[in-house]
Amino acid sequence: MVSLFVFGFFLQSWPIIVAAFFSAVGDTFGYLDNMPPQIGAFAVAQCFYIGYFLSRGLKMKKQGGVKGIWFAFCTLLAVGVYYICCEKVIPFAPEGVIRIGFYVYGGLVITMMWSALMQKDWMWGIGGVLFVFSDAIIAINAFVTPVPHEGFVIMSTYYAAQILIFLRCALEKDPSLLPVKK
Repeated sequence: MVSLFVFGFFLQSWPIIVAAFFSAVGDTFGYLDNMPPQIGAFAVAQCFYIGYFLSRGLKMKKQGGVKGIWFAFCTLLAVGVYYICCEKVIPFAPEGVIRIGFYVYGGLVITMMWSALMQKDWMWGIGGVLFVFSDAIIAINAFVTPVPHEGFVIMSTYYAAQILIFLRCALEKDPSLLPVKK
């Protein structure tokens, strides 16, 4: 994440740079096994991702926006995933700050996934879904039941999500990064 943060100064819009920075901070707290500030740092990162996607969505709206079935599908998916997390995972978190933090963070990461899917772009959409999947595995492993190979599953999906979102945002800022079609 530190590498993405540094490269962001050359390739990214400022909300993505800030999101990468707070993701790196969250990674650091995760490495130190300090969950409350880890959740807080990732919550701030999600807010910046959401802001980026929603501001882009407002530009899309002027061009016709996202309508109908896709909007309904993305919204139902986000609400459904959040409902499952609230019913089947978060209640097993320790009472207090951790549980409240997971309810808030869960809402933020689901909103980020929804706003990424609303872009109707496979890189952003898959990135958003992988981010939610990675975080769900963290919560399931921590509070519900051990997940086999949790380290690999969590980190591979987390970094894939971050890289997909980062690369797609870089392409948005500078389309010349795309290979030239012959």
